[in-house]
Amino acid sequence: DRAPVAGGRRVRVERCLDAGLVSEVRLAADRLDEGERRARLRCLLDLALNTGMRLAEMAAIRLGDFGPGPIDEELGETWELQVVGKRQVLRTVPVIPAVLDAVAEYLRYRGIAGGPRDWPAEVVLLTTLGDEFQRAAPAGGKLSEAAVHGMLKRHFKRTAEELLQTGREGE
Repeated sequence: DRAPVAGGRRVRVERCLDAGLVSEVRLAADRLDEGERRARLRCLLDLALNTGMRLAEMAAIRLGDFGPGPIDEELGETWELQVVGKRQVLRTVPVIPAVLDAVAEYLRYRGIAGGPRDWPAEVVLLTTLGDEFQRAAPAGGKLSEAAVHGMLKRHFKRTAEELLQTGREGE
């Protein structure tokens, strides 16, 4: 089933999450042990759920891709991501404060402090942890599009299983 969206395009409704499921996905991430793995997953989830970026776009983010956006009368300073999308088209993606907070939290685990103005431009955002879950990949290596997909797929599957086990799948 498809529903119309702005611009006359259609979105596959069966692949959309309602607000309740988005909340459950985030809560499931919060139940993981605190640490870099959880912070990285929260960063990835916030990017995916709040920006509409494609997997390849998220995997390719470097910290220098974050830049100041227009000044908003209500929000003040805003931030954007410059991403190269399909057919190598450069586009600008607005970044809400919650996404920046999740990115900053994850980067703190990697020893990178401050905000977007302080971040080293060439550093890749989503990196490997170098542990048994990533088949001995060295820590700090760039995550592939397939790895990003796998992380999201495993998390959504784990969340669905938790909802089924607790009888909350219909909420």
